[in-house]
Amino acid sequence: MNVSVALAQEIVEQMKQIINQEVNYMNQKGVIIASTDPNRIGNFHGGAKTVIETNQKLIIDYDKQFTGTKKGINVPVKMENETIGVIGITGEKEEVEKYGEIIKKMTEILIKENYLNTLSFRKREQDRLLIETLRQHKQWDEQTKIQLNLLDFDRSLNYTCVVGKPSSYFSNQEHVYHGLDHYFTHNQSCHYAVLQDTVYLLFKTNHAATVTNELNKLNHFLFHELKLNYHFGISPVENLAVTIYQHFKQAEHALTWALVEAQSIVFYQDMDLGLLITTLKTEAKTAFVDKMLGAIPENEREKLKEILLTYGANNKSITKSCETLFIHKNTCQYRLNKLKDYTGYDPKDINDYVKLYLAFILDD
Repeated sequence: MNVSVALAQEIVEQMKQIINQEVNYMNQKGVIIASTDPNRIGNFHGGAKTVIETNQKLIIDYDKQFTGTKKGINVPVKMENETIGVIGITGEKEEVEKYGEIIKKMTEILIKENYLNTLSFRKREQDRLLIETLRQHKQWDEQTKIQLNLLDFDRSLNYTCVVGKPSSYFSNQEHVYHGLDHYFTHNQSCHYAVLQDTVYLLFKTNHAATVTNELNKLNHFLFHELKLNYHFGISPVENLAVTIYQHFKQAEHALTWALVEAQSIVFYQDMDLGLLITTLKTEAKTAFVDKMLGAIPENEREKLKEILLTYGANNKSITKSCETLFIHKNTCQYRLNKLKDYTGYDPKDINDYVKLYLAFILDD
């Protein structure tokens, strides 16, 4: 593993701030690639070469004891049992020796952290490209198949597509990514991408119970970490990988219905009325809502929607609706009559109720 010059320079500068000594970083060839003394960058360090070969720390008692060296201490930097470089501190033995082990450990931590962040970024980009490719291609021609192979997509597996959104708009994409990275650190069961406030998940399974369990845990995790309550739409659980394009579309429809119904999880195959409502064209929805609800003042629309939906949920019982909403019967009756006055449709009539119900649902 090679440490970049930029990272090595950042490390030596941070170390100098801590110990107030000149610090160098040498690569596996013994060349100084970063230093708090700019004049030493690019020089060969014979002591570092010895450290690389022996995997042991080296005290240099006097300047030029080895080619290109100054007195101080040099210790091996390791990553997964491989010596990947040497960190050196210039100074008197009694001054620098006490810092050797701690500087070594701190350097290794910084390198590992950078490595993991780089891996995380690579996975993000690879997953994003994979999901975008799958969402854009109805059929897989040879070029698409090559792209998918390059993105390590295993076409022999069964997949489930999931699309999620939070209850309220959240634009900090990085925070959502950070949450997903953290959750899936030791769980490679899913490819994922975040586009604005929408999460796209591709689970490597077609077991509904497994996907539901993972989503419940993920939702709990995201709420705990980000205070976001997500809703998820899930594609039909089938074995046909070639329909992933359609499955993402179906998961989006299921998500729309999950948001309307305020449900955490909705499977596409469990939808009934939602199949119709989520596939209507925007122009048709807008025209219908305007016709049905256009005369209702905006500041009254939510209260009238609440009374209508509660009235229907209680099988058109005024008494039960009042108990649910903790309001007086006269108040309930007054609001239902007001709804009729504004729209011309009577909620007590079953045909009119259905039309008003659909209008309020579509208005979401």
